[in-house]
Amino acid sequence: MARKKSKPQSVEVLQTELDESVKPAGFTSAVEMKWKVLLFLFGFLLYANTATFDYALDDKIVIVSNQITTQGFGGVVDHFFYDSMDGFWAAQYGISVEDLNKQALVAGGRYRPLSLVTYALEWELFGENPGLSHLINAILYGLTGLILFLFLLRLFPNKNKLIWQSIPFWATLLFLAHPLHVEVVANIKSRDEILSLLFGLISLNYIIDYTKTKELKNLTLAGVMLFLSLLSKETTIAFVALGPLMLYFFKLGDSKALKLSFAWLFGAGLLYTVIRFMVIGSPDEDIVGELMNSPFLNATEGERLATIFLILAAYVKLVFFPFPLTHDYYPYHLPFLPEEAHYATWSSLGAIAGVLIMVGLAVVIIRGFKSRNLFAFAALFFLGTTILVSNLFFPIGVFMNERFMFIPSVGVVIAICYFMLEYLPSKIKSISPNAILAFFSLVVLLFSVMTIKRSAAWKNDSTLALTDVEVSLGSAKVNMAAGDALLRDLEGEKNPEYRQEMLSETYGYLKKSLEIYPEYFPPLDLLGKMYFESGDYSQSIVFYSYCADRKPGDMKFVENIFIIGNKLASDVRFEEAIAAYDKALVYSPDNKRYLMGAAEVAARDLRNPSQAMPYMEKAYSLYPEDIEVAEKLGITYAMLQRYQEAINLLNPLLLANPNNASIMKNLGISYYQSGQVDKGTALINQSESLDSKNN
Repeated sequence: MARKKSKPQSVEVLQTELDESVKPAGFTSAVEMKWKVLLFLFGFLLYANTATFDYALDDKIVIVSNQITTQGFGGVVDHFFYDSMDGFWAAQYGISVEDLNKQALVAGGRYRPLSLVTYALEWELFGENPGLSHLINAILYGLTGLILFLFLLRLFPNKNKLIWQSIPFWATLLFLAHPLHVEVVANIKSRDEILSLLFGLISLNYIIDYTKTKELKNLTLAGVMLFLSLLSKETTIAFVALGPLMLYFFKLGDSKALKLSFAWLFGAGLLYTVIRFMVIGSPDEDIVGELMNSPFLNATEGERLATIFLILAAYVKLVFFPFPLTHDYYPYHLPFLPEEAHYATWSSLGAIAGVLIMVGLAVVIIRGFKSRNLFAFAALFFLGTTILVSNLFFPIGVFMNERFMFIPSVGVVIAICYFMLEYLPSKIKSISPNAILAFFSLVVLLFSVMTIKRSAAWKNDSTLALTDVEVSLGSAKVNMAAGDALLRDLEGEKNPEYRQEMLSETYGYLKKSLEIYPEYFPPLDLLGKMYFESGDYSQSIVFYSYCADRKPGDMKFVENIFIIGNKLASDVRFEEAIAAYDKALVYSPDNKRYLMGAAEVAARDLRNPSQAMPYMEKAYSLYPEDIEVAEKLGITYAMLQRYQEAINLLNPLLLANPNNASIMKNLGISYYQSGQVDKGTALINQSESLDSKNN
């Protein structure tokens, strides 16, 4: 009688018990744990240095500048009811998230609450702590590598090789060491990518478990894990199809298993899609009309498609040769194109290469599908997880980003390792296995060094911008960011020669940014600041005026003009100061501070009360109950020798404020100068006595 096969244990979320019959040679439980720990530590330690880093780039959008995240525990539930950007936009506009006018400020919608929830929890428990958030990303990355390893062990159960000779081991090492993943781990915001892949791989593990146990709870857990993956980021919606395809290509289940796995994963995808639609609705592409959020805005349809294929070629190139790397591909930095080119055309070699790559992948998939060729599965994995971020079917708001290759690179490392460790040795018997392992070792070592070096660029915004501006030559955004970084560094710099050098470099970056994109707003603001720092206040006013014209109602630019007026007054450049106040009054004609500033400089510094009078009279007509305005108007009357008008204004003011020594003194001076010496002297003496008593 045949021995009854023991029932396999169910899969836990973070660990899968491997069936002894499919473990590689020498892979005992003790050895198994050592390899798990080794791979986890490898992924973690590659990024442990980021624990000393600050927030950078979009970290502020999801954490410190996000109105929902900074509620801590109070924001945990709210994140599930809003677009992922709503908390940021509400904070920018200074309103509550409930009052935010729903509009597509970036292309498409973003519903990724799960990673945002983790930030809210961290904020509640630890406050503003970028080091801890970086550390959590590194831990999650190491954990993702571990889960990938366990997943691949189940796809490639080779009993005839030691683990360090196997596809799972080298594919995981290549994945973890890949420099293209630096943005995902070093940028706290990209935790959504890590969580999405982590939960997605766990979901696929549960699908494999179902084929062994036939227990529906494993399908349920697979659906739950995919749902959590999608709540992290939508990219893994492709797993709805890739799960059943995995069973087909690796011969892990019958047709029933394929159908059931698809049904459960489809259910998870449908549930996410319904919830997403209920929360943020369907994306409205028509209202996205700004180049920095819609990079194909000025492209013809032919240019758009050619550029999309060029980007595909760029992604493939970066996966195999990850250099040079940059965080910014905003208009107009595109690989394979000259700096002055904004879009690709069908004559661009990069676009042609992209078409050839797509055709090649299609051929591999079509020819290999029926024979269950694993290269076809790898191609499907790559294309399936790339298509959502390709701009082919809907806009995503950017040309390309390196983080978009995080999940697709799994398909690439599978293909590479299968080719080098299985396919090639089967075709070329004379090839040395040790030579292949030496090659992999060299690549992993090189990638690790590149990763550590590249991650240093993410220390903070300034370091990132000044590093990547050397790569993203055609990017308006990174040139602007580099100028901003230098201006921030300039604030504490005392050396005049170095200041001048920094100002010159700042001007070059900001000028370049505007040359690339003349309508780009942030460089105008920064040029206003740069000219202020350089002492060229007239040019500073010009650029702040541009900003005020572009953004009517945003008073910070007008306030900056007023501050320039104050600076000019302190530098004894009184006529220029009044001109600055007049400019501020163009945008805010009823502002008391601006009116009073102009009046004071005219009357006090230029000794021209006649010039001050129009400002004072307007201020008084607007603010008749304001004590300061009334008193200074009285002083101006007195300076013009209109003493009776001064007395008529200051006398009732003193009656209403009998303990105000300043009003008493100015009234006394008015009486004295009008010829009423005794009355004036008495008030002046009384004011001095009152002033002494108050002090």
